[in-house]
Amino acid sequence: MKADEKPGAGGFDALDRRLAHALQLIGRAPFGRIVEVLGVSDRTVARHYGRHRTSGALKVLGLTCGSSGTA
Repeated sequence: MKADEKPGAGGFDALDRRLAHALQLIGRAPFGRIVEVLGVSDRTVARHYGRHRTSGALKVLGLTCGSSGTA
């Protein structure tokens, strides 16, 4: 494990931070697209996402923009 891959605060390693960033950009991105960008397997992304979602450290939310219903 490289120094920048070691878990930091909250147990997030470099891949976890990259995954969280990808989900911040496009929260509904399919794992298939995320694995292409991150260069890891779909099982790896699913495992990392599942662990942090289960622990409550990572949540993907849908929010509305204002009351007009437009994005």
